[in-house]
Amino acid sequence: MKKLLTIFILSLCFMLSSKADDITDFQIEGISLKDSLLKHFSESEIKRFYNYDNLPSDMKYRIAEVNRGESTKKFNIYDNLQFFYKPNDKNYIIYGIGGSVFCNSHKECLNLKKEIVKDITSIFKNKIPQNISFKHPDDKSGKSTVEISKIVTAKNGQVAVEYYNWTKKVKYKKNIRITFSTNDVIKWISNNYGA
Repeated sequence: MKKLLTIFILSLCFMLSSKADDITDFQIEGISLKDSLLKHFSESEIKRFYNYDNLPSDMKYRIAEVNRGESTKKFNIYDNLQFFYKPNDKNYIIYGIGGSVFCNSHKECLNLKKEIVKDITSIFKNKIPQNISFKHPDDKSGKSTVEISKIVTAKNGQVAVEYYNWTKKVKYKKNIRITFSTNDVIKWISNNYGA
Protein backbone atom coordinates (compact mmCIF):
# COMPACT_ATOMS: atom_id res chain seq x y z
CA MET A 1 0.00 0.00 0.00
CA LYS A 2 2.89 2.38 0.74
CA LYS A 3 4.17 2.01 -2.82
CA LEU A 4 0.70 2.77 -4.23
CA LEU A 5 0.36 5.75 -1.91
CA THR A 6 3.73 7.16 -3.01
CA ILE A 7 2.87 6.73 -6.69
CA PHE A 8 -0.55 8.31 -6.12
CA ILE A 9 0.83 11.36 -4.31
CA LEU A 10 3.72 11.82 -6.73
CA SER A 11 1.39 11.64 -9.71
CA LEU A 12 -0.60 14.55 -8.27
CA CYS A 13 2.47 16.65 -7.59
CA PHE A 14 4.09 16.12 -10.99
CA MET A 15 0.89 16.99 -12.83
CA LEU A 16 0.78 20.51 -11.44
CA SER A 17 1.97 23.76 -12.92
CA SER A 18 2.95 26.75 -10.84
CA LYS A 19 -0.70 27.95 -10.78
CA ALA A 20 -1.98 25.78 -7.94
CA ASP A 21 -5.34 27.57 -7.75
CA ASP A 22 -6.24 26.48 -11.29
CA ILE A 23 -7.66 22.98 -10.96
CA THR A 24 -7.49 22.47 -14.74
CA ASP A 25 -3.75 21.94 -14.18
CA PHE A 26 -4.43 18.67 -12.34
CA GLN A 27 -4.68 15.37 -14.18
CA ILE A 28 -6.20 12.02 -13.34
CA GLU A 29 -4.80 9.24 -15.54
CA GLY A 30 -3.62 11.98 -17.93
CA ILE A 31 -7.10 13.53 -18.19
CA SER A 32 -7.89 17.11 -17.10
CA LEU A 33 -10.94 19.28 -16.66
CA LYS A 34 -11.95 20.96 -19.94
CA ASP A 35 -10.44 18.06 -21.94
CA SER A 36 -12.63 16.29 -24.43
CA LEU A 37 -13.30 12.67 -23.44
CA LEU A 38 -12.75 11.92 -27.14
CA LYS A 39 -9.01 12.59 -26.62
CA HIS A 40 -8.90 9.57 -24.34
CA PHE A 41 -11.76 7.24 -25.32
CA SER A 42 -13.67 6.41 -28.48
CA GLU A 43 -17.27 7.62 -28.69
CA SER A 44 -18.51 4.03 -28.65
CA GLU A 45 -16.60 3.45 -25.38
CA ILE A 46 -18.04 6.61 -23.84
CA LYS A 47 -21.54 5.48 -24.73
CA ARG A 48 -20.88 2.18 -22.89
CA PHE A 49 -19.77 3.90 -19.65
CA TYR A 50 -22.09 3.33 -16.72
CA ASN A 51 -24.19 6.47 -16.29
CA TYR A 52 -26.44 7.81 -13.57
CA ASP A 53 -29.26 9.05 -15.80
CA ASN A 54 -31.74 7.37 -13.45
CA LEU A 55 -30.97 9.85 -10.65
CA PRO A 56 -33.48 12.65 -10.31
CA SER A 57 -31.95 15.82 -11.81
CA ASP A 58 -32.44 18.40 -14.52
CA MET A 59 -29.83 16.51 -16.64
CA LYS A 60 -27.67 19.58 -17.21
CA TYR A 61 -24.76 17.17 -16.66
CA ARG A 62 -24.39 13.46 -17.19
CA ILE A 63 -22.45 11.50 -14.58
CA ALA A 64 -20.64 8.57 -16.16
CA GLU A 65 -17.99 6.19 -14.91
CA VAL A 66 -15.71 3.46 -16.13
CA ASN A 67 -13.78 0.83 -14.18
CA ARG A 68 -10.23 -0.33 -14.82
CA GLY A 69 -10.26 -2.90 -17.62
CA GLU A 70 -13.58 -1.76 -19.13
CA SER A 71 -11.99 0.43 -21.83
CA THR A 72 -8.96 0.48 -24.09
CA LYS A 73 -7.31 3.12 -21.89
CA LYS A 74 -4.81 1.72 -19.43
CA PHE A 75 -5.30 2.96 -15.86
CA ASN A 76 -1.98 3.34 -14.04
CA ILE A 77 -3.21 4.35 -10.58
CA TYR A 78 -6.99 4.48 -10.29
CA ASP A 79 -9.49 1.61 -10.18
CA ASN A 80 -12.40 3.74 -11.40
CA LEU A 81 -12.89 7.08 -13.18
CA GLN A 82 -15.98 9.29 -13.03
CA PHE A 83 -16.82 12.17 -15.39
CA PHE A 84 -19.34 15.01 -15.56
CA TYR A 85 -20.18 16.25 -19.06
CA LYS A 86 -23.16 17.86 -20.78
CA PRO A 87 -25.48 15.23 -22.32
CA ASN A 88 -25.87 16.98 -25.70
CA ASP A 89 -22.22 18.00 -26.07
CA LYS A 90 -20.79 16.11 -29.07
CA ASN A 91 -17.26 17.01 -27.87
CA TYR A 92 -17.82 15.46 -24.40
CA ILE A 93 -16.04 18.29 -22.56
CA ILE A 94 -15.22 17.33 -18.96
CA TYR A 95 -16.54 19.63 -16.20
CA GLY A 96 -15.83 17.27 -13.32
CA ILE A 97 -13.45 14.32 -12.99
CA GLY A 98 -12.84 11.87 -10.17
CA GLY A 99 -10.54 8.90 -9.68
CA SER A 100 -11.09 6.17 -7.10
CA VAL A 101 -8.66 3.79 -5.45
CA PHE A 102 -10.18 0.74 -3.75
CA CYS A 103 -9.04 -0.08 -0.20
CA ASN A 104 -8.88 -3.40 1.63
CA SER A 105 -9.70 -1.97 5.05
CA HIS A 106 -11.03 1.03 6.95
CA LYS A 107 -7.53 1.75 8.30
CA GLU A 108 -5.98 1.65 4.83
CA CYS A 109 -8.59 4.10 3.51
CA LEU A 110 -8.17 6.49 6.45
CA ASN A 111 -4.38 6.52 6.06
CA LEU A 112 -4.61 7.12 2.32
CA LYS A 113 -7.15 9.94 2.75
CA LYS A 114 -5.02 11.56 5.46
CA GLU A 115 -1.89 11.54 3.26
CA ILE A 116 -3.70 12.88 0.19
CA VAL A 117 -5.39 15.68 2.17
CA LYS A 118 -2.01 16.60 3.65
CA ASP A 119 -0.41 16.81 0.22
CA ILE A 120 -3.33 18.66 -1.37
CA THR A 121 -3.27 21.16 1.51
CA SER A 122 0.44 21.75 0.94
CA ILE A 123 -0.26 22.50 -2.73
CA PHE A 124 -3.16 24.89 -2.01
CA LYS A 125 -1.36 27.07 0.49
CA ASN A 126 -3.50 29.17 2.85
CA LYS A 127 -6.54 26.96 2.20
CA ILE A 128 -8.10 25.02 5.05
CA PRO A 129 -10.08 21.94 3.99
CA GLN A 130 -13.79 21.94 4.79
CA ASN A 131 -14.77 18.57 6.28
CA ILE A 132 -18.22 17.07 5.98
CA SER A 133 -19.59 13.59 6.57
CA PHE A 134 -22.95 11.95 6.04
CA LYS A 135 -24.67 8.59 5.73
CA HIS A 136 -24.75 7.40 2.13
CA PRO A 137 -28.35 7.18 0.86
CA ASP A 138 -27.57 4.05 -1.22
CA ASP A 139 -27.22 2.01 2.00
CA LYS A 140 -30.71 1.65 3.47
CA SER A 141 -29.21 0.40 6.76
CA GLY A 142 -27.66 3.85 7.28
CA LYS A 143 -24.29 2.32 8.19
CA SER A 144 -22.28 3.32 5.10
CA THR A 145 -20.76 6.77 5.34
CA VAL A 146 -18.97 9.36 3.22
CA GLU A 147 -16.25 11.63 4.62
CA ILE A 148 -15.22 14.54 2.41
CA SER A 149 -12.39 17.04 2.76
CA LYS A 150 -12.72 19.76 0.14
CA ILE A 151 -10.79 22.84 -0.82
CA VAL A 152 -12.53 25.57 -2.78
CA THR A 153 -10.03 27.18 -5.14
CA ALA A 154 -9.84 30.87 -5.93
CA LYS A 155 -10.16 30.40 -9.68
CA ASN A 156 -12.60 27.85 -10.90
CA GLY A 157 -13.83 25.10 -8.63
CA GLN A 158 -12.87 22.70 -5.90
CA VAL A 159 -10.80 19.65 -5.17
CA ALA A 160 -12.28 17.04 -2.84
CA VAL A 161 -10.84 13.94 -1.21
CA GLU A 162 -13.71 11.58 -0.44
CA TYR A 163 -13.78 8.36 1.61
CA TYR A 164 -16.66 6.01 0.79
CA ASN A 165 -16.87 3.70 3.79
CA TRP A 166 -19.24 1.00 2.54
CA THR A 167 -20.39 -1.76 4.88
CA LYS A 168 -19.95 -5.40 3.85
CA LYS A 169 -23.69 -5.65 3.14
CA VAL A 170 -23.40 -3.18 0.26
CA LYS A 171 -22.08 -4.31 -3.15
CA TYR A 172 -19.57 -1.44 -3.43
CA LYS A 173 -15.93 -1.47 -2.26
CA LYS A 174 -14.44 0.93 0.24
CA ASN A 175 -12.60 3.60 -1.72
CA ILE A 176 -10.90 6.96 -1.72
CA ARG A 177 -11.87 9.29 -4.55
CA ILE A 178 -10.16 12.51 -5.51
CA THR A 179 -12.45 14.81 -7.51
CA PHE A 180 -11.87 18.06 -9.37
CA SER A 181 -15.07 19.96 -10.17
CA THR A 182 -15.86 23.28 -11.82
CA ASN A 183 -17.98 25.80 -9.93
CA ASP A 184 -20.91 25.09 -12.24
CA VAL A 185 -20.84 21.35 -11.47
CA ILE A 186 -20.63 22.07 -7.74
CA LYS A 187 -23.67 24.35 -8.00
CA TRP A 188 -25.55 21.75 -10.05
CA ILE A 189 -24.83 18.97 -7.52
CA SER A 190 -25.92 21.24 -4.67
CA ASN A 191 -29.15 22.22 -6.45
CA ASN A 192 -30.04 18.65 -7.44
CA TYR A 193 -28.74 16.57 -4.54
CA GLY A 194 -28.10 18.99 -1.69
CA ALA A 195 -24.51 17.77 -1.26
